[in-house]
Amino acid sequence: MLVTILVATVTFAAGFTVPGSVNGSDVKENLRGLATLVNRKTFQVFTICNTVAMFSSIVGSFILLWAQSSDYNIAMIAYATGLYFTGLALVTMSVAFIAAVHLV
Repeated sequence: MLVTILVATVTFAAGFTVPGSVNGSDVKENLRGLATLVNRKTFQVFTICNTVAMFSSIVGSFILLWAQSSDYNIAMIAYATGLYFTGLALVTMSVAFIAAVHLV
C-alpha cells in the first residue's frame, strides 16, 4: 500500500510540473498556462500514462486498504486485484517518465 501511495504522490506532482514548462505571461492570451510541448505526440503519451498511473494507484490503494478488513477469501481476491492495479501504476508511471525524458 505504501508503494501505491508513493506512485499517486509522484504522478500527482508530475501532472502539475509538466515537462517542457508552461507558457507564461509573455505569449498570446489564449496560450497562457498551456504546456509548451502540448502539440507533440510524446506529450500526449506522457499525459495519458501519468493519468492512468495516478488513478490505478489510487484504486489499488483503496482496494488494498479494503482487503485488510475483509474475511480471508475476499481479502485474497482484493489483494490480487490491488497488486494488479499497483503493477499497472508502476508500468504506466515508468512509461510516463520515459516519455518526459524523451520530450525534454
